[in-house]
Amino acid sequence: MSNDINGIGLVEAMQLQREQLYQSFNDPDRTFVDAYLAFVTCTLLHNSDGLSVVEKIDQVTRVRLEINGASNRDATRTDVGFSLAGFRGSVFGYNVDQESFQGAKSLMEDLGLNFSGYRSYLSQEALGWFAEQSTVFYYVEENRGLAERLVERLEQQTGLQFVASRGAGKAVYEGQEAYTFFIHVIN
Repeated sequence: MSNDINGIGLVEAMQLQREQLYQSFNDPDRTFVDAYLAFVTCTLLHNSDGLSVVEKIDQVTRVRLEINGASNRDATRTDVGFSLAGFRGSVFGYNVDQESFQGAKSLMEDLGLNFSGYRSYLSQEALGWFAEQSTVFYYVEENRGLAERLVERLEQQTGLQFVASRGAGKAVYEGQEAYTFFIHVIN
């Protein structure tokens, strides 16, 4: 095996690849991140012979959180301070102006929250499942800190008061609890 990759040493090539991966986590086009997380998930599931389904899901969840955590640590050089790459969810609004709702939704998009599979909308009526106040819902305890950071950013963006709360997960796709956030923007 050659120690030279396109004129640079192996160590330098690995460092460059690592930097490019971290940049991809903070790239506005998150397609690469989603594809990478899907690859990691498939590889872990394929190579986890002898583990129960629950153990496989736990292993995949831990690795996905570690991958996202790595992107969050590296993102401290950016103005947002963290990334939601690899997370899915949506933003719901009620009794709030379009500007506040759109500001919250744009912030989540800028941070990398993937909205595919979930609808986001501003409702004209109070639906029974809406929170009583603006809330960032998370679904595993490991995400509490990230949810609290989202609260701070949403308050800065919208001027509204938010809380972080662990949701019941009734609308979360099964097995997706570790990488889902729902945002309720309520005035």
